[in-house]
Amino acid sequence: MDIYDALIVGGGLAGLLCAREIAKEGFRVRVFEEHLEIGRPEKCDGLISLRALKELGFDKDEKFIRNRIKKASLFSPKGYELSLKAENQEVIVLDRALFDKEIAKQASNHGVEISLGSKVKHLKKEGLKLENSDFQGRYIVDAGGCQSLLNYRKEGVLQAGKYEISGDWFDKDRVELYFNQELTPGFFLWLIPLSEDYCKIGAAGYRINPFKVIDRFLKNKKCTIVRKIAAPINVGGTLTSFQKENLFFVGDAAGQTKPTTAGGIYTGGMGGIFAGKSIVSNLKGERSLSYTELWKRKFSKEFDVMKMGRKLFERFNNDALDRLFKILKDSSFEEKVPLEGDFDFHSKVFLSSLKIKEITKLLFFLAEVEYKNLLKGLKKISKSK
Repeated sequence: MDIYDALIVGGGLAGLLCAREIAKEGFRVRVFEEHLEIGRPEKCDGLISLRALKELGFDKDEKFIRNRIKKASLFSPKGYELSLKAENQEVIVLDRALFDKEIAKQASNHGVEISLGSKVKHLKKEGLKLENSDFQGRYIVDAGGCQSLLNYRKEGVLQAGKYEISGDWFDKDRVELYFNQELTPGFFLWLIPLSEDYCKIGAAGYRINPFKVIDRFLKNKKCTIVRKIAAPINVGGTLTSFQKENLFFVGDAAGQTKPTTAGGIYTGGMGGIFAGKSIVSNLKGERSLSYTELWKRKFSKEFDVMKMGRKLFERFNNDALDRLFKILKDSSFEEKVPLEGDFDFHSKVFLSSLKIKEITKLLFFLAEVEYKNLLKGLKKISKSK
């Protein structure tokens, strides 16, 4: 049986970038994609910065750039709005299907073999098992997305629902986020424009039907639903390690999506690149930092802060959310984010945009929220006795 240098499960962003990095060094790589087309079904909303896109190996004039975002509006349950300018952050919306196809083209040009309609039944140390055939590989990469992550960890995964719609009541260059702990507990509803009359609307949250939430939002808005998508998203952070002997995990399969927004084009894409470079070093017999160390050196501090932020957010009720929006509205937050914000590192956006006095006020507010949650918990305990 032929032995490949690397076998990769999943022909999405992270898997294809990993394959590209290995193959361009002359090694033999094969990718197995269960669907019949690269980039379909398109589950990702496609938000990324131009800086991050360049780091993944692409330039600012690529044909798969669908839209450019100039502002973002965040809404509290009562409708308080935080309006943020985003020109300096150079946020774009990708056509993810075209983007993935372009990565596949790059990988193929370097010699990567891509097998479509190939569902892997079992991963093992020696290789992969499909329905009617086995393949051997020196390194195995699980890039099977959130469904693969569920094989290793159940916590922190939410069910999301998304529509693609045509309409004329939204701004072409503005992303909208709607927070409501009763409708989307632990997450939010989002709107991402693709053009002046076409957008994506999605919702997620613990123990909800996201499509009902979206239907409620669209009830009095004139639009045509073109496409519906259901897909799990990960907000629970990463796996402890991204490598077990010769088995690597990349992208959503490794939990490399932001705990705040579940976005993972940049963080998961870099996971694929780092994994590929690490495998190349191993195949060449060179000593280098492990793949897990490479990724965590770049992203772990940001993910740790985002996980803490998520834990606090999940303990907010709607009244607390409204108060938080008022505090930020009264601060310098809206003015400083456009100047100091970094789309790819949310904690830097938040912390660098507040003065010491404003941070102190925010900390007192968070302490008050925690105190009320503690009292509520003690009351429940006393009633149960």
